[in-house]
Amino acid sequence: MKTLFWIYRSRIDKLGQSPIMLRLIIANEIKNISTGVKINAQAWDATKQRIKGSDHHAAKLNQELISIENKLLDSYYSLLKQMDQVKVRFVIDRFQSATSKPTAKTIPTLLQMYDLHNEEMAQLVGKVYTNATLIKYQMSKDIMKQFIVDTLGKQDVELHDVTVSFVKKHDLYLRTVRNNVTNSVTKRLQHLKKVVRYAKQLGFSDSNPFEFVKLSFEASSRTFLDNAELELIKSFQPTKIVHQEVKDVFLFQCYTGIAHCDLMLLTKENIQTDNSGKKWLVFKRKKTKYFY
Repeated sequence: MKTLFWIYRSRIDKLGQSPIMLRLIIANEIKNISTGVKINAQAWDATKQRIKGSDHHAAKLNQELISIENKLLDSYYSLLKQMDQVKVRFVIDRFQSATSKPTAKTIPTLLQMYDLHNEEMAQLVGKVYTNATLIKYQMSKDIMKQFIVDTLGKQDVELHDVTVSFVKKHDLYLRTVRNNVTNSVTKRLQHLKKVVRYAKQLGFSDSNPFEFVKLSFEASSRTFLDNAELELIKSFQPTKIVHQEVKDVFLFQCYTGIAHCDLMLLTKENIQTDNSGKKWLVFKRKKTKYFY
């Protein structure tokens, strides 16, 4: 029996990774099976049939390939003692039977953990979370993916790689490469903290680097329109109806202080008249759930 590892370059997943395949050759029979290992195609050494690099991640995956190859060879020689002619499918059946026994659960990578977290959050949109919150977490995952590529030269990292040093590097990346202000950086790190905590709750990780990282927001000053500026907006006469509607809605927000997300949910039923004939705007804030 001969074996050959090769990478399926034309099959690329959403992380930009391709599966490593193993070709079994017995006499004139050839069969390809998936090893379950995926990498960036550039990291594959076709001559050595191994993953390039000497870091922990590459060594771990190469050991996985060696283990698969050895188990297939064991299956082949075991069958050879029982029969004169061993077929490829016999070897694969024996291999799969031996490896289908219960094993330790697969530990997701960091980006996969983001996906698991966001998928659960998506199911709770409208019940616990808003769609806007989900979009922010999805954006945090995309930024994290780019950070890993730009800073570490990888497509993903293991959960145990999320250390205090990793968090600080991500903080620096957000401030320098993406030019984020402190409050934006803190928000992204809060999302990472929640994903790490989620991994711990599911039993995928024991560590929490945020035990040693303090997150804080800076007080920000807001600029308000004065009466003169409001009068300028009121006196402005748009030529298009849609612009007039935008102007009216904006002024309505200025005079009532209602948030945009609450404004979008208003109906005629929110305008109520009291016993003296005065009209009031009554609604429940989306953010705090309090009535106003």
